[in-house]
Amino acid sequence: MKTSKFLFCLFTLFILSCSSDDDAGPDLTPLELLMGKWYLTAGTNNGSEVNLEDCQSDSFLEFLTSDDLQLEWYESNCTTDGLATRTYTFIEATATTSAGLQVGGDGILGIGSFEIGKLTQTELILMYSSGSTSGSIIWEKE
Repeated sequence: MKTSKFLFCLFTLFILSCSSDDDAGPDLTPLELLMGKWYLTAGTNNGSEVNLEDCQSDSFLEFLTSDDLQLEWYESNCTTDGLATRTYTFIEATATTSAGLQVGGDGILGIGSFEIGKLTQTELILMYSSGSTSGSIIWEKE
């Protein structure tokens, strides 16, 4: 009887010691998290939330390789210049700086340098500062 109780307690401790993040899947690098198609969901400009038109949620970034991305941006009047291809450089975070993106060509909205405020499997926040303007662009993965 003592052996059964001992085994039951041991089994219970074993089950309780298992972490729930064991099922979360493999750890992805920031660059691997970045890959895929991201849709515009929100933004801020100089601390104020930007009101987006419905069609603007069709704006997207698609990271294709470790240095190529495609983007399509819809203006508030629902016009677009169409699909554009850009090169980019992913900048790893260090002890003193955040991760970032350097986007070539016309950048994104004419901005070429972004700090990555947040990067998860489902959310990407790009922060920018250009002259007297600063803000964020919030994307959600497809």
